[in-house]
Formats: sequence, structure tokens, C-alpha cells
Amino acid sequence: AEQFWKMVAGDLGVRVELSPGIVFSDGTHLTVDALVTDFGASRGMLVARDHDVIKPFAKLAVADGYGYSSNIGGDAYDRDAMIEVLRDWGWTGPPELKPDWLS
Repeated sequence: AEQFWKMVAGDLGVRVELSPGIVFSDGTHLTVDALVTDFGASRGMLVARDHDVIKPFAKLAVADGYGYSSNIGGDAYDRDAMIEVLRDWGWTGPPELKPDWLS
């Protein structure tokens, strides 16, 4: 997953934190494959290949300002498919940082 997200960040110019340790407002800890900032929700998208990693934290993640997604990052990198995913999530970052390919 790490190589996949490095490719996404490098190719598409998006901000990605690899294997971030998230601490929710209730003190709960969660480690996911990636946090894709500027997309999906005010604090970004938490991403794990396995939905079972995120599922127990879904309501808490949303309440704390995150979006979440799974089943991404295990396959070979497909630029067009990833652009489609990011467009679906929607841009939430600063307007001046919005990538040209998103327009």
C-alpha cells in the first residue's frame, strides 16, 4: 500500500500521509494505510485496504471530520481510476492547491 500511495502523491500531486496514527476525540487510536488530505471531508480521507480495519471507527471518524474508504491501494496503480476516485471524494482543500486535473 505504501508504494501505491507514494505513486498517487508523486503522480497526481496530492498530499498523502503514509500509515498515519489517528487519535480520535475520544482518545481511540487507529492506524490506516493512508490519510489523503484535501479530499472527501474537512480532515481528509482515511484509507485502508481492508474495510474491517475502518468499519468499527466509521461513525467516530465522520464525527471527527474525516471521510473513509477501503479497498484502494492493493492493486497496480491506475492513474485514470485514481483520478475518478478523487473526483468522487471531492476537493476540500485550499482553492489555490486544487490540482489542474481536477477541473
